[in-house]
Amino acid sequence: MKIRISPLYRDFLTSLGVQVVNVPPGEIYTALERGVVDGYGWPIYSIFDLGWNEKTKYRVEPGFYNAETSIVMNLDAWKRLTPAQRAVLDPALAYAEGLNEDYKTINAGEAKKQADAGIQVIRFEGEDGRQFVRRAYYEGWKEIVARAPENGPLLRRYLASNQ
Repeated sequence: MKIRISPLYRDFLTSLGVQVVNVPPGEIYTALERGVVDGYGWPIYSIFDLGWNEKTKYRVEPGFYNAETSIVMNLDAWKRLTPAQRAVLDPALAYAEGLNEDYKTINAGEAKKQADAGIQVIRFEGEDGRQFVRRAYYEGWKEIVARAPENGPLLRRYLASNQ
């Protein structure tokens, strides 16, 4: 099986025996159409906007990873920010935090829209589902920890509270 990936999914899907193919998002539809890939790793939303629903028959659940962007800095760096810089960051961070809740609603709507379009769900239930997600996170963090053995585990502790 050949799956289009972003580098973020590479280690996880490779560990499952998948042949991974790095295709730019703008070329995914054509790659599906021409058989270059059999599927793709992508968040649940926006496949209709991109037309991929025309080539999508199945979605695997449970999902894994959150499409989250973080600003990470130490306390000394935060203290060096000017009041004007903090005045920009504080509301932006509060807004971004609220998006996490919004995406739960968006994702539920997308799941319904996909079901209505005939996209079937292949769902790993119970222990199989837990193992699937655990493996995704294990493989995802493995390279980070290998590249940054001192800070990788610390970063994981702070950022991986949802795992």
